[in-house]
Amino acid sequence: MKSLSRKTAVVATGAALAFSLAACGSGGSSGGGSSENASKPSQEQTTGGAATSNGGADGQSTSPANAQVGGSFSGTVDDQTLTIDQVGVSCGPSADGGTSVAAASTSQALSTASTTASAVIDGTGSVSLVTITSVDGETLNYTKEWGAGDAEAVVEGSTYTVTGNIGASASDSSATKPFSLTFTCP
Repeated sequence: MKSLSRKTAVVATGAALAFSLAACGSGGSSGGGSSENASKPSQEQTTGGAATSNGGADGQSTSPANAQVGGSFSGTVDDQTLTIDQVGVSCGPSADGGTSVAAASTSQALSTASTTASAVIDGTGSVSLVTITSVDGETLNYTKEWGAGDAEAVVEGSTYTVTGNIGASASDSSATKPFSLTFTCP
């Protein structure tokens, strides 16, 4: 369980940094165009509209600063729609040679309660991690190593559809909820 918390924290921190960098922009400017500036370096990391899955092997960094922010998101958990106000989708290479995708509100501070969703698709195309948080503070997790639930990803161009059953309770590893997440990267 300890590795689940660490892995979740790493992904959440990466997503938070990507959104923070996009919100701050570059050169201390504020207002329109800041997310445009934040995504420019990562446009070089795309092939056919999808984020590269080389994890930085071509000399590009795997840091959140190289993540793209924009796109669109839709999702459900247990047949309930996930609502994210002014959603921003962050896509970028993960440390394991795959792709990290995350959705969060671009209008709220990350320290406030908000709905977020993230997934890591590893270098083999398997889903290694899914984390979904809701406004009421519920956090649902799936990790390939933990074994509660299942997840699969379908990638079509720059759209990542992740579906399966996610762990519904930290105290009962057999309890799951069906989920479907669709991230369209910028």
